[in-house]
Amino acid sequence: MADEPKGKNDPTAIAVKDKEIAFRPKNFEELWKFATLICKTDFVPPAFKENAGACLAAIQTGHELGLPPMASLQSIAVINGLPTVCGDGALALVKAHRLCEWVHELPAEEALKSGYGECTIKRRGDPVPITRKFSVAMATVAELWGGTGDTKEKKERSVWFKYPGRMLQMMARAWAMR
Repeated sequence: MADEPKGKNDPTAIAVKDKEIAFRPKNFEELWKFATLICKTDFVPPAFKENAGACLAAIQTGHELGLPPMASLQSIAVINGLPTVCGDGALALVKAHRLCEWVHELPAEEALKSGYGECTIKRRGDPVPITRKFSVAMATVAELWGGTGDTKEKKERSVWFKYPGRMLQMMARAWAMR
């Protein structure tokens, strides 16, 4: 069953509430030291592994958007050379924004059953919510769904083969948020 649209959002949904235990670098030296240490752990995505510069850039990008350091490392990906806030991190930023009235999306399992993902976002002050859909047909044209990329390697590695309903949901969400 689909989640119902929610009313007012908690503006601290992605904020660190207890600043005493949160790492908040105070200068470049602290940030660099943190990036150098964290890039050697399993707490970072593979693209940031052993790459302190990439970790630092992700943390700084996230900071400029209001994300704490660790959330930045988990929510920011570099796609074609551009930092991009992905998936649930992007949704958290949208929901935490004062102009977001509510967000409603088709759950992944329903998206898969219906053949499309759907996301509706209501911006405070705008009379009409924004609704975007992303269908299996659209994914097929983009060669994300089967087609010429339907290889053993793609099936083993692609999130489109592992989580097709979630990917329909995420594409609809991304288009609605834009």
